[in-house]
Amino acid sequence: LALVSSQAIGCNIVNIDAHDLAKGKPHLVLGLLWQIIRIGLFSHITLDSCPGLAGLLFDNERLEDLMKMSPEAILLRWVNHHLERAGIRRRCTNFQSDIIDSEIYSHLLKQIAGNDADVNLDALREGDLQSRAEIMLQQAGKLNCRSFLTPQDVVNGVY
Repeated sequence: LALVSSQAIGCNIVNIDAHDLAKGKPHLVLGLLWQIIRIGLFSHITLDSCPGLAGLLFDNERLEDLMKMSPEAILLRWVNHHLERAGIRRRCTNFQSDIIDSEIYSHLLKQIAGNDADVNLDALREGDLQSRAEIMLQQAGKLNCRSFLTPQDVVNGVY
């Protein structure tokens, strides 16, 4: 039932069966759990949940065009919109290799934070990627959005 339900919401069920779940094989169970979490998080990227998405439209683009995009593509557009507003030339094309150096996340956090949040770009002065990710996540904590990511997740491009 768990696998059928997971597949019904869009999870990719490969090399896992009920016996694997019953045995609690960590890499398979965690992989499935992450897919469920990701689908749940991305399900909130809608115009109803986020009316501000309309501000992401390009010239000659209609709202219908934007809403046909995948939630990941909309999220990438949102990230790049804020990078552009911050005057950052770099753009994010994926949430794996593009985020391992914490630069995009650091600039994004600084851009979306209010002035009273005391978010800074100190992470960018750190050369070690693991330490840089930890500093960036500390900044995310100031916005109460650190959640369940670890520095190692960022450095590994876990998504």
